[in-house]
Amino acid sequence: MARSRFFKSAVLASGNILTSCLGIATAMVLVRIFSKSDYGTYKQAILVFMFASPILIMGLPECLYYFIPREKSRSRGILSENLVLLTIGGLLFATFLLLGGNHLLARRFDNPDLVYPLLVIAPYGLFMIMTKSLTACLMSADRYRQVAAYNFGSRLFMLVMVVGIVCIWPTPMYAVTGHLLGAALMLVIAMVLMFRACPNGSIRPTRAGIWEQLKYATPLGFTRVFGVIRFQLDKLLIAIFFSPERYAIYDAGAVEIPFIGGVTQSITQVLFPDLTALYRDGKLKEALSIWQRAATKAALAIFPATVFFIAMAPETMQLLFSTEYAESTRPFRIYTLLLPAKVANYGVMFLSAGRSKLLMWVHMFGLVFNLIVSLILLKTLGFLGPAWAAVLTTYAWYALVFILLIAKLYKINAATVLPLRQLGIAAIVSLIPAVVFFLKMRIAIPKDLAIPTPFSWSIPISQNLISIAIFGTLYVCGVVFCYDRFGLVKMSSLVQKMRGHFFKR
Repeated sequence: MARSRFFKSAVLASGNILTSCLGIATAMVLVRIFSKSDYGTYKQAILVFMFASPILIMGLPECLYYFIPREKSRSRGILSENLVLLTIGGLLFATFLLLGGNHLLARRFDNPDLVYPLLVIAPYGLFMIMTKSLTACLMSADRYRQVAAYNFGSRLFMLVMVVGIVCIWPTPMYAVTGHLLGAALMLVIAMVLMFRACPNGSIRPTRAGIWEQLKYATPLGFTRVFGVIRFQLDKLLIAIFFSPERYAIYDAGAVEIPFIGGVTQSITQVLFPDLTALYRDGKLKEALSIWQRAATKAALAIFPATVFFIAMAPETMQLLFSTEYAESTRPFRIYTLLLPAKVANYGVMFLSAGRSKLLMWVHMFGLVFNLIVSLILLKTLGFLGPAWAAVLTTYAWYALVFILLIAKLYKINAATVLPLRQLGIAAIVSLIPAVVFFLKMRIAIPKDLAIPTPFSWSIPISQNLISIAIFGTLYVCGVVFCYDRFGLVKMSSLVQKMRGHFFKR
């Protein structure tokens, strides 16, 4: 029997959440080994790849969602054609850095320490780009468990490599070398998994197939480029206009809550094929209904997370990155304000309707809008200006424009695009238990503790961890009680449903 959307989303979300947690764990270790300057240099080197990768891969990975189901008899050739194009993009990136691009970028960031780490980023970028099609390839073959396992395993191995090397040679150069070694091994594993998922047809790519994928990917690719560049724009501006030390503080705060990205990404990966089929069959109301239900369910996790992390931002930042990064609390709180906008993935509604060009134009003008606002607020608000610009762009441009366009595309009233009543109730109910955070000023939290062990060492527990554990438990219990009391989630039914899915024989 085919598994439900709930089960697939849960499996993918668990893998994505664990993957994000490992990424934060890597940062937690590195900030305690590196100086702020070295950590800023390391993050700037990674930023170069993160900023360039959407330009190089365009929309090529997403092509597999379309071409593999349509031509299963030659799935192996389709995958080869896709990998040829990705390899070309990776080689362009590596060639640019190896032929002097590293010096150019180091001068632009006013950081000469970037020169040699960027030489290592060149082959790392090539290897990582060639693995970008793995999720689409395996999801097209309904191998969602392998997607979750690979994402978690690859990040875990990367953590071990980076931390292991840095513990011996604590420099940004060796940190990115750890990334390179991890990427090389994961590329081999990714290739094995992808070609096993595509067993049919000849492995030999064709010119016609390459050209067809390129034509399909171009509008979608520009959409990704504009969207990802907008997402990274604030970090790029901070890296250009501020020192590596200030960039390190900003980057630590400009972090996405792990389980939020995991939840929204997994829901999108599961819904995309279903929404595409429904739109193709003319079942617009049913497609919209599925999307709205997904947004409502996502809000039940995202709204409480927003409240909790705004309230506990100082403790969270100091626990993750030490007291030296206490100033990261400010960008972290601003970034947390973006979470409510993530209850719904608007882009999937355009892609499932085959309107990728329309989505491209929205993202292009959104990028321009964000850049203008960022430069204005950079002068008026300084260090925090780009973060506030991201929030303003998200709500004043993207949310508004997307709602209006979806209403037109799906032939409904704009006021009914989002399930506003259900979202409003979820938001209000998530605020009720927030009264527990007012107790922070009245409850004396124990100082750092050391739990003795039978051995010659003890287990240290920080005050921030104790505070997060106490108020997190109180708040979660309050949310669960209120959700059950107001009928948003019946906990007994939820437990039975999860038991039925995860222990089904």
